[in-house]
Amino acid sequence: MTNIILQELQNCRTIDLGQTLSQSTPYHPNYPPFTMSLQYRHGDWTTPNGMTFASELIFMTGHTGTHIDAVGHCVGHPEIPGTPKTDSTGSGLKGGSVDEIEPIIGRGVLLDCAAFAGLNCLPDTHSISGSELAAVAAAQGVEILPGDAVLIRTGRGQFWDNASKFFDPNGSSPGPDTDACNWLADRSVALVGTDTLTFETIEPTMAEFGQGHLALFAKSIPIVECLALEELSAAKIWEFIFILSPLKIVGGTGSPVRPFAIVPKVRK
Repeated sequence: MTNIILQELQNCRTIDLGQTLSQSTPYHPNYPPFTMSLQYRHGDWTTPNGMTFASELIFMTGHTGTHIDAVGHCVGHPEIPGTPKTDSTGSGLKGGSVDEIEPIIGRGVLLDCAAFAGLNCLPDTHSISGSELAAVAAAQGVEILPGDAVLIRTGRGQFWDNASKFFDPNGSSPGPDTDACNWLADRSVALVGTDTLTFETIEPTMAEFGQGHLALFAKSIPIVECLALEELSAAKIWEFIFILSPLKIVGGTGSPVRPFAIVPKVRK
């Protein structure tokens, strides 16, 4: 069985869907920036046999870079049907935490909303509706099935190395609206994600922001943000094997991730 799997994998290639982490990584103003420095540099300490080593200290939140939001990340009023039953203390979440998310290996689908609109990147104020997601899926010839990992491209990910262009905390951001999040939740997908920092659209008033998160979390559907989707888009790869595993942070509200798409090799 192992040999059969290895033979199949030899005919495949891996596409990295994670963005890089560095001192210039874009971040939300609610969270501190990514910081890394060396605790030990080569030559700071040497073993008796002459070996020296370097190691780093990293400071970041579970919502830095390409990351997954656990279903306990945010909750609504407890009287709202489907609100995740969780509580938070200084030591972390009590229910709905990221360590409860099992590794995800399954069918991935890219819904390239920017390409569908004939644009390199959706406008900042563009809100993606459920009917738009359905139209994109139909145009690409894919069907959203229960258990899928559905990734939505706005085009914003191409600006990862330009933090102010990738995310303006005082501006708007394209992404799914509440209707689109309900559309996804109704299809019992396993996971959703975008190439933006906030997943949902940020309208000038932010009147509905967060309601989409709650609709998904109520169905135990985690959210991945800051995905790198440009390579999939350029190759027009709409279906693939999706692999993701968060860190097992007990009580964590989220975790950095490095997801992958496994696709057939391009035949020359």
